[in-house]
Amino acid sequence: DGVNQYINNRFLDQARSLHATPHSLTITPQNPSAARVWYGRMVLPPNDAYNPQVGASYGDIRRLSIEATSEGRAIPAGVGCSSTSLKARIQDTNALSNANSMRILAEEEEVTADPEGEDAEESAAPHGVTPDQCTENELFCWFRCMPLDFEDSQLTHPSVCAERNLKLQCTSPRDEVVPNGDQHGDYYPGCTNSTDPPSAYPLIDQADEATCTDSLWEAFHASGEGYDHFVDLTHPMGDETYLMWSVLDNGVVKARLAHNNVFGFLSTGFANELDTVHNGMNGGHVVLAIPGGNYSPATGLDLNEPASVDTYTIHETESAFRHWQDHIDTAESISASVESTECFTAILFESDNINGQKFNVEGTDEMIWAANSADHFVGYHGPFNRARFTIDWSNGVIVQPEGENEDAEVVTAENGDGETDEGEPVSSEEGDEVEVVTAENGDGENGEGEPITAEAEADSAASVFAGAGIGVALASGFG
Repeated sequence: DGVNQYINNRFLDQARSLHATPHSLTITPQNPSAARVWYGRMVLPPNDAYNPQVGASYGDIRRLSIEATSEGRAIPAGVGCSSTSLKARIQDTNALSNANSMRILAEEEEVTADPEGEDAEESAAPHGVTPDQCTENELFCWFRCMPLDFEDSQLTHPSVCAERNLKLQCTSPRDEVVPNGDQHGDYYPGCTNSTDPPSAYPLIDQADEATCTDSLWEAFHASGEGYDHFVDLTHPMGDETYLMWSVLDNGVVKARLAHNNVFGFLSTGFANELDTVHNGMNGGHVVLAIPGGNYSPATGLDLNEPASVDTYTIHETESAFRHWQDHIDTAESISASVESTECFTAILFESDNINGQKFNVEGTDEMIWAANSADHFVGYHGPFNRARFTIDWSNGVIVQPEGENEDAEVVTAENGDGETDEGEPVSSEEGDEVEVVTAENGDGENGEGEPITAEAEADSAASVFAGAGIGVALASGFG
């Protein structure tokens, strides 16, 4: 976790990263009536140590983090972890070893208790699997044991490749190969003689810090009509991201998700609570905005085509966009649009459902969001611009796990009393032209209304979780 905060976030190419040395403790079975105890110590940075990414001391960061999570204004960090990327849990692994249990720091995917079970072919093995765990009918690729198949042209078999004078390799739609299989992305077993190593996707135009000022961001995320509720979805190492919404008549949610970076893709929607492989992503119903069309997994989006925002259902087992790139035709039930500038992106939508799944406006919903501001391949968003969270629509808070801080305070967009202060709509007065793309019959104009203003630096800094001690799950990637 520390290496992500101090080293990996400085890499321009997020495909590169350092990893902590894997370590584990295996114990022999014991009498169920006996108790086994352990002791561990976590060393935190001193209170007066300065965090340059946040511009505050770790003491202030921890204090603001505890305040924000206890009040429901931000996504809480995992138990025993310093960010929302990780959560600690005890996992039964009797099917995998002789150990009674295992304490793990889990990021994207669950440990599969029975890799040989009836669902083994339907779900890829999780991160943490090693090549020596793959059978002769599997290939270690994309950090997992992928099944080989005689029928499928992509999931094939060594003998089939040999008949074509090709090699069985972990490859991609761009015909790049990963000999060790230890690369994140749209990789699969395939027949190819390519020797091209993985390369970064071409960067889209990036935000210019001199142009994309804090004042322009404040104006952008505060623009449009007034909303009743506001929460901060920002990961400690990610780009500022805010969700604001109002609950209208007949269970309709009117929402705006604003992201402080350029437009690669931006999405939010329902987590699939039955998905335990990618933590709610697979099978989820989402609203997705993309900056082009004519998608190809080899060349990405054609940016000469207009941007669009539509609803999609993510594939039940496959993460890569090519497996679920056809949008769902729901124009009659949802109105959605995307705003993008050379600096920022926002999705706006108004509906009582996504792909027929109704918002539970009288209770809570499990939601996910993700963004990519690096490329036009609708792929991996990196570990920091995504999250899974539970939202209480009517009370306007992110709900923490049951039993932890059940008396969370309701915090609304402005002054916490359920009403926004009166004021004129915010517009960009510094030449930051906003492009608006509608999904349905929108008129391409920003609605007028009362501005939404974040509760200043306290809320943004409070998203930097430093051991707040409250659990949360994290959504996995599109790539």
